Amino acid sequence: KEEAEKDKIRLKMYKLKMEALKATMDLADIDRSADSFESKKAPGKEELCERFLEWLENPEAKDKKTPKKGKRKSAGSAGKGSAKKETPTKKAKKTTPAKKTPPAKKAVSAK
Repeated sequence: KEEAEKDKIRLKMYKLKMEALKATMDLADIDRSADSFESKKAPGKEELCERFLEWLENPEAKDKKTPKKGKRKSAGSAGKGSAKKETPTKKAKKTTPAKKTPPAKKAVSAK
């Protein structure tokens, strides 16, 4: 029963495009680098699916250091001290003039 479920999941993975499979593995923080595989070359879809399936059987979160919250320096403000930033002025929205309809033509009476 468990093997049948694995095959079912494996078939769904094989239907994914490589880009979607890689994005999903990145989201789950699963290592897919070439160095982490035995062949030491770029893994194919089958190897990536197997790695993903292994992770699904035993998901483990990696310890990543979260960045400390605090003041961030922008690249442009380095070395300037406490200079004020100039905020760009907002441009007024351009309004398009309403289309004028030509006056209705008067019927010319024949005399």
